[in-house]
Amino acid sequence: QIIQTWGDTAYPVEYVYDAIGRMQAMHTYRSGSGWNGDNWPQGQIPDTTTWHYQESTGLLLSKEDAQGNQVIVFPLQSYPG
Repeated sequence: QIIQTWGDTAYPVEYVYDAIGRMQAMHTYRSGSGWNGDNWPQGQIPDTTTWHYQESTGLLLSKEDAQGNQVIVFPLQSYPG
């Protein structure tokens, strides 16, 4: 799993995963300084995208952007064949 990407990139990104490896959050940084250093800069303010899962099934329900807009994800259904 990728945790952080920075350096010579358009937008540095930090990923957060839950205990079973599902994406929980993505922090995207549009400004700040120190992104070309050897270590992840501290004190930067990100835009955060959050993933929401159904507790009982673990299926992805929605993804929420930094402005609070949600995209609803409909789980794939199996059809008798």
